Amino acid sequence: MKPLKVVLAISLSILLAAGTSSPAGAEVEEDAQISSFAMQQYEAWSERVETDALNMSEAEILRQAGDTRDYVETTVTLGGQVASRSSESSEEANAGFVKCDIRVDYPHYSSGAGGAIYKTRYKCESKGVSTKIKLRVKGLLSLYPAASSSARPGKAQTRARSDARITVTANTGKYSSPYYTPVVGSNGGRGTGFWNGTSTWIVTSHPSLSGKRSGSLSKTVWKKI
Repeated sequence: MKPLKVVLAISLSILLAAGTSSPAGAEVEEDAQISSFAMQQYEAWSERVETDALNMSEAEILRQAGDTRDYVETTVTLGGQVASRSSESSEEANAGFVKCDIRVDYPHYSSGAGGAIYKTRYKCESKGVSTKIKLRVKGLLSLYPAASSSARPGKAQTRARSDARITVTANTGKYSSPYYTPVVGSNGGRGTGFWNGTSTWIVTSHPSLSGKRSGSLSKTVWKKI
């Protein structure tokens, strides 16, 4: 019979080998946040996006308003997900990644809120890293007054803002519950003209992954609210 210490050493070696055979095979916890310096840069970027949303050209306002879709959407990706699509190598196929789809709907009247609101939703995927995706999300609801959809838009009015840190669970296959601008219990008032919802977001978790960490979407509609 082998000494107990030898048996334990062999068992430990087997467990370690099994745990490292596929680095991306199991979820890796990664609770760390990106640096405060990086966040300052991203926050400055977000403020510029909001400033631009309050100074859109007439052509851009009409272009967005002419888009009859109920929402606009885009994707941000961190890590090796893009590479794994174009390569069969085990290293790239197993690379950890985070991918988030973001959807912004058009501003509209909410009877529950008593005024104008808009919603943003998030859906994420991940592989080889934590499924808890942390986001800094901001929203800006504004109105360019105009008596009709063919009238020249007036100067933008800031109607409501939102700012929050949320966590989205990846790999559910479903969009998150809507994130409201303004927050639940508030509204952007009433008015006639080109209503605009602009959302910005930053993936604040998974600092070891490189890639597109931020994004923005803007949706405009002419409405009498």
